[in-house]
Amino acid sequence: MVFKYNIPPIKCNNLYISDSREKASEFNKYFSLQSTIDDTYSRLPKLDYLTDARLLNCETTATEVELYISELDITKAYGWDNIDNRFLKIICPYISDKIAHVFNLSF
Repeated sequence: MVFKYNIPPIKCNNLYISDSREKASEFNKYFSLQSTIDDTYSRLPKLDYLTDARLLNCETTATEVELYISELDITKAYGWDNIDNRFLKIICPYISDKIAHVFNLSF
């Protein structure tokens, strides 16, 4: 299944760019040049914990991912990624282990 987005082309250096990857690359170049911060001698502020509770390690499994995806409401509108909940439910058995792996790499 191929998703088509209705994002208009952008004009960069008097050229119109319609390819999504090229547009993303141009936006990345533009925004990365907007700010340069010299953080050579900066220090993070001291963090005062309000509780003793900490989230240090969190793991999930493909089975848990499948459980949560199975509970998605297919009558709800899709999000910013334009991926329909019905489609997620269809491909879930093929991607749940990959999603769990990416999540587990986050901790």
